[in-house]
Amino acid sequence: LLVTTLSLTLFSVGQLFSQTITVSTGALNAFQKCSGSVSTSQSFAVEGASLEANIEIAALTGLEYSTNNTTFFSTLTLTESGGAVASTTVHVRMTAAANAIPVSNISLTSAGAATVNVAASGTVTTLPVATFSYAGTPYCSNDSDPSPAYSGGGVAGAFTANGAVGALVFVNAATGEVDISASTAGTYTVTNTIAASGACAVVVATSSIVITTLPVATFSYAGTPYCSNDN
Repeated sequence: LLVTTLSLTLFSVGQLFSQTITVSTGALNAFQKCSGSVSTSQSFAVEGASLEANIEIAALTGLEYSTNNTTFFSTLTLTESGGAVASTTVHVRMTAAANAIPVSNISLTSAGAATVNVAASGTVTTLPVATFSYAGTPYCSNDSDPSPAYSGGGVAGAFTANGAVGALVFVNAATGEVDISASTAGTYTVTNTIAASGACAVVVATSSIVITTLPVATFSYAGTPYCSNDN
């Protein structure tokens, strides 16, 4: 009598086939942003095969993720169905927080599959402040030449002016110092323009300055000398 014993071993899809996460790039271009705002987004495609779990994109300080480039999250889950994750575009951008991003990896994981990394880095340009004023305004036409006073960390850019009458003359348009004696009396709007730099756009601030004409006190007694009985 011949007796044969059969052994049946069940394998999951992931055990029969290699579980893989595939991305379209191994690195994103370096992000740039202005402080207080988000960066322009970049994207990469992700897909999975023979998986037993969802693909998880881990949090990375300073970055956020989206599948529609509108609503962003600190982490992202790409749902597995029948062992596969369909090709999905993942959008990435720097958050509005002030931190820069050293060269780091966005990690994509799924249980049983090898981790896949996408390199990312980013820099932050501090938004300059252009706020200023001429603290002593109004000025008389014989006053000393004033320079602008800055507030809130303000710095000089390039100064221009406009007014209804005459002209405001600068000793130096790069510092905003006004040449009082060379300027025509009047009210002027002065603009401090800081050029775009890095990811930050042009910054503009305005303030007014008033120059008044020096009053003239010259007089005489035209009929002098007078007799004691003159009117």
